[in-house]
Amino acid sequence: MPYAAEKEIFILGATGAVSFVDLLNLPDAPLAKTSFHGNFHITSFEGNIVFPKRNEKNKASRVTVLLADDGGRIRGGPVRTLIAKSSVQVFIATTSPSAIESIARRADSAANELPPIMDIYKNRLAEVVNKVHKTTLDELNP
Repeated sequence: MPYAAEKEIFILGATGAVSFVDLLNLPDAPLAKTSFHGNFHITSFEGNIVFPKRNEKNKASRVTVLLADDGGRIRGGPVRTLIAKSSVQVFIATTSPSAIESIARRADSAANELPPIMDIYKNRLAEVVNKVHKTTLDELNP
């Protein structure tokens, strides 16, 4: 987390139901728009919301979601729009400027060590989200 900004909210997870999701697709995706209507349960929800300063144009918010429909099929990817069907609880964290400095110092001193388990988990989750997103796009564009 050495990249953490002073004005950033980290989304750690969420529980609840969603009735609509519009996924953010890359320009080279087979579909320009991927939207789902129905009853979906949040299985994974994470990312960050950045409030960049005027001169920080390279910082952007990024939120990803994995949803299960009533049949257990998993779909998801990067989120453009999400509408809750019922109350949704979102678990968030923020960092203070001193915490950011401390994290950056520890990351620099531990650069040659094995990655912590949370980094391994985040990398694996990113792989799963990317695979589910690709499968979702492939299903909608046979």
